[in-house]
Amino acid sequence: MPTTTWSTTDKIANVTLSGANLIATATNSSPSGVRSALSSSAGKSYWEITWNVSGNGADVLGIALSTAILSNVLAGGGTVNALTFAASGSVYGPTGNFVSGSLSGFSSNRVVCFAYDATAGLLWIRSGVGTQWNGSGSANPATGAGGFAFFTGGSATFALFQGESSGAKATANFGDTAFADVVPSGFAAGFPSAPSVASTQARVMVLA
Repeated sequence: MPTTTWSTTDKIANVTLSGANLIATATNSSPSGVRSALSSSAGKSYWEITWNVSGNGADVLGIALSTAILSNVLAGGGTVNALTFAASGSVYGPTGNFVSGSLSGFSSNRVVCFAYDATAGLLWIRSGVGTQWNGSGSANPATGAGGFAFFTGGSATFALFQGESSGAKATANFGDTAFADVVPSGFAAGFPSAPSVASTQARVMVLA
């Protein structure tokens, strides 16, 4: 199964892509979102995103459906169809609800690790290599414990970046190079791991 890049078409215009479409940069302080080109609808995937510069509290990383409106994927709640980890350290669920404030926020060159079980609709996040999953000593993707809940039922789910500060920059490693952290047991080393679809195709499916 091929790994993905950031999408050149499923993005807001003020996101620029570089580095073989793995580096996303916000060119101004307006909402600057982009999804991955491929999605995952089943299986277990692991990937990492390095946050290259210090951002403000509204910058986010996470996962999203094709129906999440990129200009509205904001920290602070109100976002639907996305599960987001904000630079402030807060996590917001797919109905816009606050989920957790137990993770450390973004700092310059912090590696953020993601383990996603698309079949079960569960996401685990590490804010820094070797830190606790989801900010909890009991959360463990290898055992399925303590995951943040997302959608199940074969929803096409994309990796997400959104910058709310000018110059916000994130470099994705979707599995084409060695990871900084250890891939959890049972997870594929890369995103997506199982049935994938291009983001434009997912939009056609949703809108049909």
